[in-house]
Amino acid sequence: GYSLPSLTFSCQSSDASGASYLTLDLEDGQLVWDAPCRQGQYNVAFVVEEWRVAPNGGAVKLGEVVRDMQILVRETPNRPPVLEPLDTCIVAGDVFRGTVRATDPDGDLVTVTAAGSGIIPPATFTVTGQSAGLTTGSLVWGTECGDVRETPYQVVFRATDVRPNNETRLADLQPWNIRVVGPAPQNLSAASSDRSVRVSWDPYLCQNAESIRIYRREGPSGFVPDVCQTGVPASTGYVLIAEVGAGETSFLDNDGGGGLRAGTEYCYIVYATFPRPGRGESLASNEACVVVDQDIPYLTNVTVDATDASQGQITVRWTPPRDLANLTRPLEYRLYRRAGPGFAEVFRSQGIAADTFFVDRGLNTAEEAYRYRLEFYQAPQAGAPPTALRDSTEGSSVRLSVSAAAADEAALELSWTYEVPWDNSGFRHYIYREVEGQFTLIDSVEVTGGSGAYTDRVAFGGAGLPRGQAYCYYVVTQGAYGIAGIPSPLLNSSQRACAELPRLLCPPVLSVDALDCEAFLSSPTPAPYQNVLTWVPQVTGDCTDQIAYYTVYFRESSEEEYVVLGTTTETRFVHGGLSSFAGCYAVTATDASGRESALSNEVCKDNCLHFGLPNVITPNGDGRNDVFRPDDRTVFVRSARLKVYNRWGVQVYEGESDPYMNWGGVDGEGARLSDGTYYYEVEVEFYTVDPTRRNARYKGWVEIVR
Repeated sequence: GYSLPSLTFSCQSSDASGASYLTLDLEDGQLVWDAPCRQGQYNVAFVVEEWRVAPNGGAVKLGEVVRDMQILVRETPNRPPVLEPLDTCIVAGDVFRGTVRATDPDGDLVTVTAAGSGIIPPATFTVTGQSAGLTTGSLVWGTECGDVRETPYQVVFRATDVRPNNETRLADLQPWNIRVVGPAPQNLSAASSDRSVRVSWDPYLCQNAESIRIYRREGPSGFVPDVCQTGVPASTGYVLIAEVGAGETSFLDNDGGGGLRAGTEYCYIVYATFPRPGRGESLASNEACVVVDQDIPYLTNVTVDATDASQGQITVRWTPPRDLANLTRPLEYRLYRRAGPGFAEVFRSQGIAADTFFVDRGLNTAEEAYRYRLEFYQAPQAGAPPTALRDSTEGSSVRLSVSAAAADEAALELSWTYEVPWDNSGFRHYIYREVEGQFTLIDSVEVTGGSGAYTDRVAFGGAGLPRGQAYCYYVVTQGAYGIAGIPSPLLNSSQRACAELPRLLCPPVLSVDALDCEAFLSSPTPAPYQNVLTWVPQVTGDCTDQIAYYTVYFRESSEEEYVVLGTTTETRFVHGGLSSFAGCYAVTATDASGRESALSNEVCKDNCLHFGLPNVITPNGDGRNDVFRPDDRTVFVRSARLKVYNRWGVQVYEGESDPYMNWGGVDGEGARLSDGTYYYEVEVEFYTVDPTRRNARYKGWVEIVR
């Protein structure tokens, strides 16, 4: 039966900024009621839940307990004191000293007390100053490594004003959350040796720590943790590579046995974690960086020199190794090429300093992208031939594709892909287009990842790209290893690629033969009817004349979807066998490649609507005026619902099975009615493309005379 007073009473908050509210912080238990507006005695019930964090990161609820708190709301001119605690953190092993201030807006003396499970004691709280309207206190806590935990400790301060015995005393309660974090591992260093890095640090100060986590990235980040920031945030670019026991003081990083990349600068950061139940982490260590020995060649170019189906050419370049102290001569390069399923050797040399490029000729660069693998060998022992693979690296040529953009946009879309060991992201790539027989730089774009894209919309002078012409391009990618001593930037050309900017496939201009309603109604003809469509193709300017066929679309009214009537290579189409003229048409053009134009203009043809009824019928069987029906000029009726009433307003007949009624002067049972005057109401639905003309209601009288 509990209900929140903030929902029961229509009150404003203390600062009149909105409605009053009652909230409970699920983490620290802070209960706030801002603001009571009705005196009385209140009980607030709340549930405290206990949870255990599982090793896999999940959580299990262990139990709960229900508690309540009494709140007395009274009318008093007294104003409560105000506490000013401050959430903070401290490194384990340091002495925490914090000052608490309590002020009273009425100038009363204020008493301040503190309580905190697991903190007081050993922490102590002492009032250090007291005057009218202001009391200060000092909290001192000598922290230890055993105090490290994930959740903060909480000290609850209570400030109570001092009033005469017969007056209401008011208090303010505020929690102060103090988080204890582990100290950072000290003196982290990194040393490189034979494609691996030894990371070392001082013995960790807190013996109760559980593990040391090692993070790595390429190049320094400049990360320096804030006072309370534990661990290594993902935004630094660091990745966890290993975790060792807290008693360890070093770790050998050889990339899982595969060896680190020579010449690359690797940086490391470590921090400590603490066991359950408290958990907790330490601050991160300093950042330590080292460059791995540059004792391998680096592939730097796979660039297309000539584009041809049989005489294409690609140049592959690499750098010679510089740090040779750990290598066993003789040394050897082996270059392999792949365009299909497997690699084939195309070059081999022991000229380590001189032979740092290879020109690959006789290729089909117009249609193929080529991938190269450079292998570097050393002798397994002095004097032996070079058969021990030291390192290999692969890179592909840049493959460019060009295609027309959307059919209505005068633009060509370029995209290029590559797989290279260096980094092309963050660099500008250059786009060249053939202009008057010469390739000219027209633009550049910055790319990310292993591909790039560009849309060419505007020719020189801002005139746009004329349609019906072929345009040829190549791109030059730009990248770098980011390793000192390796040339930068690395420029590589794609093959030349061309595409035609097709002319627009413009919709025809459609017309339909007209219906003369005056002439038709003067002498109506029965179904079937036909509509004759003709159209004029649009094949001038940017519109292509390469039309393979036309498609005719039809719908009976503007509320329906188009359906296909058929296709034709002519510019005339007869839609015959119709029960009415009503319908709307559109035509599209399709070229030989299957492109279909947009719909043409819509043309609609409607029926000639007329509905005339007689005032006298003579149902005597002589075949003349025997039934009540529309005159001969009335056609294109879909349905009609007839109601007939006698002179006293009693309905004597209703029928809707015949769209032309053909009522023979009978009642609903088929018995003939007596002669006289009757009144009718007819609800008519016509065949028409215009929804506003589709339904009509007619009223009048008719006399039965036999």
